Amino acid sequence: MDALRDRARETGPKTFEVIRRMFDEAKVEKQPMQTAGAILSIADIYSPQILEKACDKALRQYHMPYYKTIYSNAKSINSEKELTEFKENNKKSGIVRGTDYYRKGETTNEH
Repeated sequence: MDALRDRARETGPKTFEVIRRMFDEAKVEKQPMQTAGAILSIADIYSPQILEKACDKALRQYHMPYYKTIYSNAKSINSEKELTEFKENNKKSGIVRGTDYYRKGETTNEH
């Protein structure tokens, strides 16, 4: 239990707040351990920064966010990040087509 809280604290204040609320509001002491571990594993899938942003967004939406909400937020944040990086990378060189696109008069349909 303390290991999960420590890991959440290392990830960031919003992640720690989500995990803290889970443990504080649990009726059975060890009940939230699996869910807390699953939430913290989102950092392994995406990154600790994305998990922190996802927890921040979830806490603004709900007092006690579910794993599914945090995971969906992380997925959305990651998609936005990838799109931004893609646009930045392609500003410099554009999208380049391969030589096959520029071959003229050649057909690939064989009968």
